[in-house]
Amino acid sequence: MLNKQKAYALLCIGFLLLSSCSEQRPDVPVSSIQSPTSPMTSTFPFDVSKEEDVDARMANRQYRIQCPVGEIDGYYELFEQYGFGGNGPSWVEHVSAILDEKDPKVLDHLEFDEEGDTFLVYTDSEEIVHRFMKAVRPVFADKKSLKKYLSKADPDNFSE
Repeated sequence: MLNKQKAYALLCIGFLLLSSCSEQRPDVPVSSIQSPTSPMTSTFPFDVSKEEDVDARMANRQYRIQCPVGEIDGYYELFEQYGFGGNGPSWVEHVSAILDEKDPKVLDHLEFDEEGDTFLVYTDSEEIVHRFMKAVRPVFADKKSLKKYLSKADPDNFSE
């Protein structure tokens, strides 16, 4: 039992060291969302933040999930390599397709507001942010995963 505890402690320390070295923009917190049951330690390539002073008319905009798609090294080119746009609207199409397959009810809680080289979506709850990340992040987390996904996606099914 002691060996399992030591191994777990070392694993936790290693995870903390790796997550502290993850790529992130210093001006935007990786995540303001933490949950004891399913903590999000990295949301790359997405930046997640809780909206402050939400206008009552936009109560569904509690959380922001954003990505500067034009600034992520190699992602735009990877989209183009497989016949896709790679801009914010293109990301919306792919994110929507992934969610439609993996967790379609999440789409009812999203408000997309993409523009140019920025992917932006608002959601109404922390739970939806977690479900979004669980479904979408494995595809977008690194170029290898994204390449695998894009190689199987049919460009004729997307307009961007």
